[in-house]
Amino acid sequence: MSAEQYKSKYVKVSSVRELLVGTVKGSQIRIRISRDLIPDFSMYLDKEIESAVQKLINVIPKKQRGDSKGELKRSSLKIEDLNAVAEQVEDTQEEDVETEEETEEIEEVDEVSGEETEEEG
Repeated sequence: MSAEQYKSKYVKVSSVRELLVGTVKGSQIRIRISRDLIPDFSMYLDKEIESAVQKLINVIPKKQRGDSKGELKRSSLKIEDLNAVAEQVEDTQEEDVETEEETEEIEEVDEVSGEETEEEG
């Protein structure tokens, strides 16, 4: 199925438009999605939703012994599952902030020494 024919499985792009807000010169503006981008944006949202649901499933406790080792202990999500995923996301965000701060410190040192560094990636 081509991107032009893609129909979202879980959420319509129009449902998230109110979240698309940015700041320009101190003023908030709505960010538009070009017509050409809508199918790809829908695919992106679907993949993110699938990923988030899989994270929830992965935190459900699993059996540790016997023939059913590795199978889910229960077939329902509970609040502690959601809290566990939320903690994982928080930890990841904190690590990202720390990495950004370290990168900024390295850039400041490079500016002081006058040496130019290349980022690997």
